[in-house]
Amino acid sequence: MSNNKSFILYRASAGSGKTYTLIREFLALCLKHNETYYKEILAVTFTNKAANEMKAKILNYLKEIIENDKNNSDMLFDLHKETGLTYEIIREKSKRLFIDIIHNYSDFNISTIDSFVQQVSRSFAKELNLPSQYKVLLDEDELLDEIIHRI
Repeated sequence: MSNNKSFILYRASAGSGKTYTLIREFLALCLKHNETYYKEILAVTFTNKAANEMKAKILNYLKEIIENDKNNSDMLFDLHKETGLTYEIIREKSKRLFIDIIHNYSDFNISTIDSFVQQVSRSFAKELNLPSQYKVLLDEDELLDEIIHRI
């Protein structure tokens, strides 16, 4: 783990608990602030499958925290340790967070590296001298066809 104030980078091998750690960090940040803080977090993964899995797991952990009236959830215990908040406050904040995410799902931004870069480049298309309606080609054959067509 490398920590530089508000930027945290985790490097670990497969099966070491990266997803759990990222979800715990994501939830801890939200619980330390307010139910809309998830809109301030940039979470980037390699694949759409991983992004969708992470979103689903965040919602599942929140649901587990909200619905489980006993204090036997590993995530609840870890969030209590991480944030210093009581179990009751974590449950209440988790409920507000869950509701806000469900109502504003399009603001729940966990994306792939590709989609993040495209989003940034579209925001700065004019500054980058890109046409306003450019298309990203990821297929080499399609790219070659386009180059040949232009020549």
